[in-house]
Amino acid sequence: MRIRRSKGSLAAALWLLAAGPAVAPARAADKTPSPPASARLFEARDVFELEWASNPQIAPDGQRIAYQRNSMDVMSDRRRSRLWIVSADGRDHRPLGSGIDRDEFMPRWSPDGTRLLYAAREGDAVQLFVRFMDTGQTASLTHVLKAPNDAAWSPDGRSIAFTMLVPQKTEPFAAMPEKPEGAKWADPPKLIQRLVYRADGEGYLENGFVHLFVLPADGGTPRQLTTGDYHVSGRPAFTPDGRAILIAGNRHPDWEYEPNDSEIYEVAVADGAIRALTDRRGPDLAPAISPDGRRIVFTSLRDGDLDLYLMDADGRNVRRLTGEPGYDGGPFFSWDGRFIVFRASRPESREELEEYRALLRQGLVRPRRLDIYMMKADGTALTRVTRLAGANFAPFLHPNGRQIIFSSNLHDPAGRSFALYLVNLDGSNLERVTWADGFASFPMFTRDGKRLVFCASRGATTPRGLEVFTADWDETS
Repeated sequence: MRIRRSKGSLAAALWLLAAGPAVAPARAADKTPSPPASARLFEARDVFELEWASNPQIAPDGQRIAYQRNSMDVMSDRRRSRLWIVSADGRDHRPLGSGIDRDEFMPRWSPDGTRLLYAAREGDAVQLFVRFMDTGQTASLTHVLKAPNDAAWSPDGRSIAFTMLVPQKTEPFAAMPEKPEGAKWADPPKLIQRLVYRADGEGYLENGFVHLFVLPADGGTPRQLTTGDYHVSGRPAFTPDGRAILIAGNRHPDWEYEPNDSEIYEVAVADGAIRALTDRRGPDLAPAISPDGRRIVFTSLRDGDLDLYLMDADGRNVRRLTGEPGYDGGPFFSWDGRFIVFRASRPESREELEEYRALLRQGLVRPRRLDIYMMKADGTALTRVTRLAGANFAPFLHPNGRQIIFSSNLHDPAGRSFALYLVNLDGSNLERVTWADGFASFPMFTRDGKRLVFCASRGATTPRGLEVFTADWDETS
């Protein structure tokens, strides 16, 4: 396997590293050496020196990767974003911006790879744009007042779905008297009528609801598909025939007081007709569609534990796939749709089980270990692939159907260094793939299995930075 790093500095934010499972493998009573006294510690102002890559999007032909390059502006105290593109071999790395001094982010390839959808900030507004990759020409698709989020192409490339806040006017409890001309009164009080009214990094939230929209790929007026005093959440996913969109949300009357009681909904593109595919108390999360579009696997707490469930694409025939106590998450279908691989943390003693259930009653999970599991798509033949120390996560099935690549910290007693490992489906022939110190994770093979894309901290030029790597995968070596 030959590993190449994309040219240039593609550092990742500190939170990316912190998002890795904080699970340390079993260790002896040794002590990790302290850094030398001369080493300079990370300081608050160093945030402005960080650059990081996010939102990598592989082109359909597998030859190019568009991504979002982020930094902090010390003069305005805000984040700046630009679009860059790099060839799969890392040789051709260049900015992809329009040349206008503005933030550009959220790249999305069209299904045929001829266009790139992205969002850009124009003044105080965020709009959607499309870039024609053969000529470099760009066109504005929207002229909306609020920022579009989580854009997704339809399978035929003719439509774009996205979510956007629809403001709602707040009616005062009582009518205020009219202010005399020229009078200087105090600012009116801020009226809060929602349980969640502010957020870290955003301050007070604007009153309104996030809804689903669809837009012609050549521009026009966005059409709102969902309505009501409810939010939708997550990135929309078109069904393979393009007639409907899957989206998560909580449309229950008590949604403000039960924020985790979410469902998966199917929304018709033609008329906005909405149908709940799930209908059980508790969260239904992270749906993954099978390659043929006929089945959906997801995580749910509907039976009192975090288990995996499978349902038909129309929401019918829901069946539970896993049932042992513990946290099961991150399911992913094999390329042929026959198997599902996932990560799990299963209590192995009475004390661990009691702690797990006590935390779960509070809506919390603290996995002591994470291992890789495999089963047939119908839930049978459940196999624990790994029995390793520490955290083993982000599994991805190789298209050859014989191996799983994943990230693990099993080699590091401190639990902070992660490398990529390869293992056979029966747990044999465990092989370490990356050897650089630091962090390596989020691996993904191209459909033909000839290339691997992953993130790693090797060669990063800023503290705790991550870079995007590609590797030629040779099974014979």
